Amino acid sequence: MRLWLSLVLLCFLQGAGFACICGGGTPPCEEYWNAAVVFSGAVARLSPMSIEEKFGERIVSYSKLSATFNVETVYRGEIEKEVDVITGMSDGDCGYRFQIGERYLVYAFVNEQTKRLQTSSCARTRPMSEASADLEFFRGIAQHPAGGRIYGEIADFTRDSAGTMVEKNLAGANVSITGEGTHIERTSDKEGRYEVAGLRPGQYRIGASFPDYTSTSTKEAEVAVHDRGCVHVTVPLQLDGRIMGRVLDSEANGVVHQRVELVPVGRGITPEFTAYSDEDGKYELKGVRPGDYYLGINLSNPPSAESPYVRTYFPDIHERERAPVIHVDRAETLTGRDIYLRTLCKPRLVTGIVLWPDGRPAASASMMISSAEYSWHSNSPPQPDEQGRFSFTVLSGLHSFLWIQAQDSNGRWLNAGKIELQPDGELKPVVAILSQAPPARQ
Repeated sequence: MRLWLSLVLLCFLQGAGFACICGGGTPPCEEYWNAAVVFSGAVARLSPMSIEEKFGERIVSYSKLSATFNVETVYRGEIEKEVDVITGMSDGDCGYRFQIGERYLVYAFVNEQTKRLQTSSCARTRPMSEASADLEFFRGIAQHPAGGRIYGEIADFTRDSAGTMVEKNLAGANVSITGEGTHIERTSDKEGRYEVAGLRPGQYRIGASFPDYTSTSTKEAEVAVHDRGCVHVTVPLQLDGRIMGRVLDSEANGVVHQRVELVPVGRGITPEFTAYSDEDGKYELKGVRPGDYYLGINLSNPPSAESPYVRTYFPDIHERERAPVIHVDRAETLTGRDIYLRTLCKPRLVTGIVLWPDGRPAASASMMISSAEYSWHSNSPPQPDEQGRFSFTVLSGLHSFLWIQAQDSNGRWLNAGKIELQPDGELKPVVAILSQAPPARQ
């Protein structure tokens, strides 16, 4: 499998609510050793089937396609003359588009849950007419020099001002490969490439360094090397701008475990870089590209029990219009960017009752709470009890809105309208009458 530090091959199941994303092609010398079975054969039949898999606590059932092959030649592993290989139903769940009667070279892997052989459009499976490089590798395995090979590029993954990755290779970067009792260093060539051959089979770590750059990952790449096999590893680096400071309360004491966010100016509210304050309130943002940013706490997420402070921009500003812009030059280090959290959000109790228009309690009602300050964020308080009563807490300093709805005995959805909760002061008990129907579709 071709390995990237920040972009890996992801082949998710459409039935589980995901899509298929492949990280790039893999050469035969790598995929051959990772596959459980490699064979050539013709498709005899295609059969839809249902498979169940466990995702956390959920058991998900979804449709797959079983391709039955008449096996011609087995290049790796042991299988019968007729074998079934599972794949997805479509491009969306990484399905390979097999055709009955066509001949293919199949790289098959074992599904850990179902114990069945499977392949996908992300694998190196292909028509036999396109498998000449694979067959040449298979024929030459015995003549290949002993040892494994790791090769790849050192890539600049710094994002530009629009958020797009530069993705150019870095010439002259230091590359380190460690494992199986050896430590090897190389320098990437003028095209940013490197290669180490003759490695003993086993586990290896690959890292890289370059002036003014840092890794995009918190740990080095780890790969398994096979004898006469190869592994392609692209190591992504990014410009190493840094911002350091402390998160302090109104008495200048450090505030622990606060999420410091760095949001690019003109790019909405999504932070590009984040870091958490330590036990002394210190934080450090690393790998910051050149550009202009807003710096602060609770910029993109509302205050919570873990961070009960109003949105605060550096140094202690609450409105973006008044917040200073932090400019970072190439690989610049900025220190002393202390953020003061002076306004604490306090929990306030919201109580009330939900009723149908005839006064009966609406125990089945669902509720949602949102705020004007964080309109993109919402959460669901507990449902009312059998008497239609409810209670939950909200934090002060937020202009919140409560939405309540339920489906009546006739299948109609009714709601209580937009219930406003003022940001400060005591909250009066809410009496919510489910009397409003949603607007008719145009």
